[in-house]
Amino acid sequence: MASGTKSSSYQLENITLLKDDAGTFDRAELISDVTKDKHGHSCFVLVRGRKVHFSVHVTGAESDFSGNMLQLDCEGDAVCWARHARFCVVGDSSGTLNFVLSNGQKLFSHQITQGQPEGRAFYAVAFGWDEADSKGRSSEDLFALSTDGKLFRFVDLDTRAIGKAADAQDQAELQSIKERICVSITNIDFSNTAAPRITMQVHKGFSQSSVFIANGGITVWQTPKVQGSKPLVCVDDLSPELIGGNVCSFKLVSKGRWLILIDDTNSISWWDSSCLLKLGSWTWQTSLKIQSFAILPNSGQSDSSSTQGISLACLTFDTTSGTENMQFLHLNLSEISTKGCIPVSGTAMASALVGPCSGDDSFFVLTKDPLDSDMSTARSQKDAENLFIYRCFQTLPLFRLQSLVAAGQFDEALELCQANDMDETDIYEAELHYTVQQIGVEIHQHRNSVTDVPYKFCEVHNTNDIFLKD
Repeated sequence: MASGTKSSSYQLENITLLKDDAGTFDRAELISDVTKDKHGHSCFVLVRGRKVHFSVHVTGAESDFSGNMLQLDCEGDAVCWARHARFCVVGDSSGTLNFVLSNGQKLFSHQITQGQPEGRAFYAVAFGWDEADSKGRSSEDLFALSTDGKLFRFVDLDTRAIGKAADAQDQAELQSIKERICVSITNIDFSNTAAPRITMQVHKGFSQSSVFIANGGITVWQTPKVQGSKPLVCVDDLSPELIGGNVCSFKLVSKGRWLILIDDTNSISWWDSSCLLKLGSWTWQTSLKIQSFAILPNSGQSDSSSTQGISLACLTFDTTSGTENMQFLHLNLSEISTKGCIPVSGTAMASALVGPCSGDDSFFVLTKDPLDSDMSTARSQKDAENLFIYRCFQTLPLFRLQSLVAAGQFDEALELCQANDMDETDIYEAELHYTVQQIGVEIHQHRNSVTDVPYKFCEVHNTNDIFLKD
């Protein structure tokens, strides 16, 4: 356990290191993804050059981080997990998508665009699935964004069938699935050469998928309602001028309802993704440059997040001291506040965040600088440009507490606070807010029920005699 690396509610735990004597680690080229499998384990994948590293962290078991590795034929460009970590898709510089299991076994490959021998062929790959389908029974859309301005959509990819065929080692069925793949192609304009980074996120609704692409600004593309291989349609766009800068990174939260952006002016902004309406904007400290960020677990996942706010973990670089820190921030529509800080690295641009995955209470920090508490055992390894992986987890059961409050189980939430010596103020405020809401609902229902009573005339003969007549 890494000591001396705590905030008020988070702590860094040294999980493992990836040895690489070639020294190929470069944060700008860090390609990774994390999700949870059907057993609730955190599954992590990292692409470094031609190497794909897979690891599974068993929640609750300290330093239990086992992994496998696959060697690609070309440099890896992008990676994403399918739902429940059934497999992952790795895009490489030959223009090929590789479908790979977490044990490092390649299922099949599918070339969809021309290779780029001197550069990357893909900016991003991403799956879109229905978040309301908790058991993952529905098909998924796979999207791949190529560097030559094309958005590829694998229409209704049956990931369950791929998983079953992989479990059964049924190569004939895998080949049949590959031959049935239907791909649509949409042309994307990448003329904004000032964009610091081009990336993509996908939200799948009831009948359509929405693809958000950052290329300086934000463009929103939707799949057609009818089945088939028709291209996507651009339904909205947000220019860098309206944002106030070029987008560096963004996240969709609350099942795609909100959009959190960080631009190259070091500003954080909060948007309604359905109409690209700005709800709030904050400029961060001038000496701290935000390098990447993650939405903290159980934050912004409910419809009330507009009032309760959204919590972020931001990896920042202090231009004055030359160090990296993890800043824990909380946004609401009126202000931004700092909730804690963890020192991460003494080297500029040495670290990155991965995750968290849905429903998890931790995420991962990757750095080529070992933390101070690990210097005695790891300083000699630093010169080999190894990559250290840390798990950032909650020292207090905040994830469980937030779940209880969201479910209206305030007595259980208070017991949890008292058992862990936590502040109970937020629980009382949430209970009061919930009670006021319930009173409003009951009044509304009562008014509706009164209008439903059959109307009767009333004749009053005196104060003691009242007769109702139909």
